[in-house]
Amino acid sequence: MSLERIEITPFAVIVGELLQQRRTGNLTVIRSPLRKVLYWSQGELGLITSSAPEDSLSDFLVRRGVIAADRAIEVVADDPTESVAKFHEAGLAELSWRQTLLREWLTAQFVPLFALDEGTAAFTEDAALSPEKRVFLLSTAALVLEGVRSITNGLVLRRSLGDLKREIAPARDARFSPDSIPLTESERRITESLRERLTIEAFLKQFSTESVTAAKVVIAMMTLGLYAIVDPTTASAPERNLDDMQRDLEMLAAIGSSDQRSLRAVGFSRQLPSLDHYQVLDVPRKRESSTT
Repeated sequence: MSLERIEITPFAVIVGELLQQRRTGNLTVIRSPLRKVLYWSQGELGLITSSAPEDSLSDFLVRRGVIAADRAIEVVADDPTESVAKFHEAGLAELSWRQTLLREWLTAQFVPLFALDEGTAAFTEDAALSPEKRVFLLSTAALVLEGVRSITNGLVLRRSLGDLKREIAPARDARFSPDSIPLTESERRITESLRERLTIEAFLKQFSTESVTAAKVVIAMMTLGLYAIVDPTTASAPERNLDDMQRDLEMLAAIGSSDQRSLRAVGFSRQLPSLDHYQVLDVPRKRESSTT
């Protein structure tokens, strides 16, 4: 089980890890007296249960006028994870309408969590809920985007951005693309403007008149994995040219494993750019004499 304080690790960051790593299990979020459990399957949100009666599916359906208060018992289950199945079994509306209502209900519970400024979140690996107990969203990514947009607390925005000196860059092999999520025109323009490594601070400075929108774009893109944090320990290392690597492979194949001297020569030639003349000649460095 992993445990996080939301004051240190904001909700958007926690969700980003579950989404990008395609985690399966239960995320419990506690901010007294509220307690919610979010059920994930392969990085997709499937259900939320809550300790607050007003968050229940039956209460939501009564408020929407789908059922009368005296019929709410028909979708009340002893186990809150059975509510979706009970709703379908009751047959109170057409299937397509039921699916729409369930998505609205899940959205109403999920989006406000992005604005939490304190609390505790604990994730536990567990088996996924069976399909009949889940709400099937059209897009978890779209719901995440809506959640980030809903953040109005400046402190939560700042925490969600993290260290502004970190470098970000377009992610390789991202699960999503800008075309697969419902971005507004300004969000898309800001998203696609990142073409090379930049610190978060430098990137945001380019949008001084749209600073809040730009901040939310950065948070959303990091959460969804379209922007990646550049690892400072590897960012400065020169990347091997693919043609060079191909030539090395062809050369090694031609040499064969029996000619150890030639194999060592190839390996040594690839180290030359990072060696100084002392290492090339294999002689000790001259020690500086000290004076007293």
